[in-house]
Amino acid sequence: MEDISLPFMRNIRLGMNEVVHEQQHIVHEQENVILEKNWLLPERREVVSELTEHVDETVEVDYGKSLESAHSNPHYSLLVDKIREYKLEVIPGPFLACVQKGWFINCADKQNDIKGVLDWEIRAIVHELSERREEFDEQNEVETIIAYKKFITVNGSHYGNEKEFVKKYFNFKTTKKLIDEHNSNPDKLYTMAYSWASEFSDSELGIALSTNGWSRPMYMYENGRFIDTSMYSGSKNVDDGDIVHKDWRNTNAIGPVVDQGSCGSCWAVAVAGLVDAYRAITTGQRLQHSVQQILDCTSQRYNCVRGGNQEKALVYASTTGLCIEPAYPYLGRKTACREKTCGEKFKVDNIKRLNARMIQEHLRSHGPVMIIIRLSRAFMHYSSGIFDGSCDSTLMHSVLIVGYGENTKRKTKYWIVKNSWGDRWGDGGYFKLHNLPLSPAGTPLFCGVDTYAFGLTTH
Repeated sequence: MEDISLPFMRNIRLGMNEVVHEQQHIVHEQENVILEKNWLLPERREVVSELTEHVDETVEVDYGKSLESAHSNPHYSLLVDKIREYKLEVIPGPFLACVQKGWFINCADKQNDIKGVLDWEIRAIVHELSERREEFDEQNEVETIIAYKKFITVNGSHYGNEKEFVKKYFNFKTTKKLIDEHNSNPDKLYTMAYSWASEFSDSELGIALSTNGWSRPMYMYENGRFIDTSMYSGSKNVDDGDIVHKDWRNTNAIGPVVDQGSCGSCWAVAVAGLVDAYRAITTGQRLQHSVQQILDCTSQRYNCVRGGNQEKALVYASTTGLCIEPAYPYLGRKTACREKTCGEKFKVDNIKRLNARMIQEHLRSHGPVMIIIRLSRAFMHYSSGIFDGSCDSTLMHSVLIVGYGENTKRKTKYWIVKNSWGDRWGDGGYFKLHNLPLSPAGTPLFCGVDTYAFGLTTH
């Protein structure tokens, strides 16, 4: 199963020659379906500025005559007046006028206080609003401008030119509206938060997912401040009435959350996590097994760009066995296979493919279950609670179900799932996923949980 990993690097840049179009083809091997997408994963970028130049949904703006004419738009004056009501300076001059004043590019001073808004930014926003024929609300627009400038500070993001500012600003505006509307719903099952993905559009996420990740925090935006969700003291969790029926974390069978980094290795991380749990449950030995060995040795065809197949990796773990992580540490890139020199190996057996009706029983009696899910924009912004948002995506991701429960107050069942994006994503690296049959027959399950599920029987 091909993986789209999420490494996050500060001040990233994709050059024009580094952007590739997604190519998909389906390879049928026995019962397995491997979705392979070819992405270029550059090891180093400085600023994501040219990425959006290659997206079909971008709006090309003439920043000569078009922006000059924005001065005559009545919305321009209304926006300027509203900005000044917030005690912010309207700053004339070139693209880097704020930098010339000794501030940062987003017009924040060294204390990270927003000091003003560039005149060209106002004109660009007014022009784009007119092009999109969006309803104009100067109060909301100024609040969004301020929020985006503050987001730039905490996220460490930049825009390389006027076009990129407009695209990222309106992407952020879309995200802000999505999060505000979702989080204000008293009946919501999960809470959303801001992340690096907040300034990308849906169509851009395909490329962005292969070059960004979760090595930095997610944020709630309240009272004009972005708050790291790991430090958040508000009532963001939707836990009233929770009853956990099974959680393998409580038996010390589950290892720490892994950050797969810049490599498309979620399939290998999930397999290693499944083997970790199997060994702990069957022998009492709590050890981490080598993700890098799985990546290097399962097949020459599998790598950080193409991803890999989790069933093939399980077969490899049963025939060859896995070394422990310290003997074959994770590097986050494909290297030569070193299985013969990494020491003693642990083998698994009793690989079992599970259907919708078998998953919960396997969790109860045997151990965790490895699945694939479909990623979506809503999932990118998950923070806590029971995710029941959109799974409408072609992007596939391997994860590990470690338990299940239900919220009796909401009459909602859920899976407890371990992700591989580090412990700063979601709820300490975990998420709850709605356990919902999509038909009276009990299958399929919400978000494709039963599409490609595997476990290891322990007795």
